Amino acid sequence: MPTRVAFFLLASSLLSFSQMPAVTPSKPQTPATPQKATVIYLVRHAEKASPTGDSELSEAGQKRAACLATALADANLQSIYTTEFKRTRNTAAPTSIKTGITPGVIGGAASDKLIAELRKEQGHNVLVVGHSNTVPEIISKLGAGSVTIKDDEYDHLYIVTLLNGEAGLASLRYCQ
Repeated sequence: MPTRVAFFLLASSLLSFSQMPAVTPSKPQTPATPQKATVIYLVRHAEKASPTGDSELSEAGQKRAACLATALADANLQSIYTTEFKRTRNTAAPTSIKTGITPGVIGGAASDKLIAELRKEQGHNVLVVGHSNTVPEIISKLGAGSVTIKDDEYDHLYIVTLLNGEAGLASLRYCQ
C-alpha cells in the first residue's frame, strides 16, 4: 500500500506540472541606447565699443571673440545662436568662421523660442552668445540654476549639460 500512495502522489504531481503553462526562457533585454548629453556653451557678448545703441565690439572685445573661438576649437560645436545685435553676432563670428557654422539669429526678447530650439539640439554641442540679462534667463529656463552677470563682466563661460531630463551647470572664466 505505501507503494500505491507514493505512486499516486508522484502521478498527481506530474499531472499538476503538465497543466502549468510552459515556461519559455526570456531574452536578455538589450540595454537602452545611452543618451548623449546636450552641451550648451553660453557667453555674454564680448566688450562693446559704446555703452549705448547697437554697438560694435571694442578692440578688447575683438580679442576676446577670437580667444573664444580658440577656447571652443575642440568643442565639436554643431550649432551657434546669437541675438540680432552686432555685439553678439561679432562675438560669435570668429567661432563661426573656424567651425563653418552659420549662426541662427533669435531675438534677444524671444528666449522661449531659443529654449525650444535648444531642446531640439538633443545630443549636440551648441554655442549661445547673449547678454548680461538673457544668459542668466536661459540658464534658469533650462533648469540649471541661477547666475548673475555684472555689467563689467565679459569673461564667464557657462556650460549647461542636459541629460535624461536633468540639467547641470559649470561656470568658467575664459580669455582673461
